[in-house]
Amino acid sequence: MPTNITRSGQGPKLPDRGFALSLGQAALGQIKKRTREGKGADDKAFAPYSRGYTKALTRASQQASPVDLHLTGRLLGSLRVRAAKLGSAVVSADIFAGTGPAGDTELAKGHLERKGNQQFSLNQLGYWLHHGNGSMPARPWLGLPKAVLAQLWQDLWESRRK
Repeated sequence: MPTNITRSGQGPKLPDRGFALSLGQAALGQIKKRTREGKGADDKAFAPYSRGYTKALTRASQQASPVDLHLTGRLLGSLRVRAAKLGSAVVSADIFAGTGPAGDTELAKGHLERKGNQQFSLNQLGYWLHHGNGSMPARPWLGLPKAVLAQLWQDLWESRRK
């Protein structure tokens, strides 16, 4: 499940493709930071975990609040900027979650327990977390609010001009 970070508009010609890559890396850092803080791409707090999952997290001495999608860290750790494009008035970067297995760790009996091979990837897990499914609410995490992206753009542009 990729997200595309795009900024468009009129302005001076950008110096090089490195600007697009730098913007993608800065956006990736912000996505990770905001997710760990429990803030979604829509700038709202993530929906709370279910009571059962909260109890299991607590028994396993894991943080249940704020919701930060960070049980093992594999999903956020797998994020990469895979493409950076530069046009005359558009900069874009594609950010993807990894395609490896989502993990073989789950909460059980008050502790983290290793399980057999899971049949879904980190990319699929990211999709389910972002869009929700029948038993889990959507927690849109992969992306940034326009104001945050605009500030990243401004900060990066200013740092390049110095």
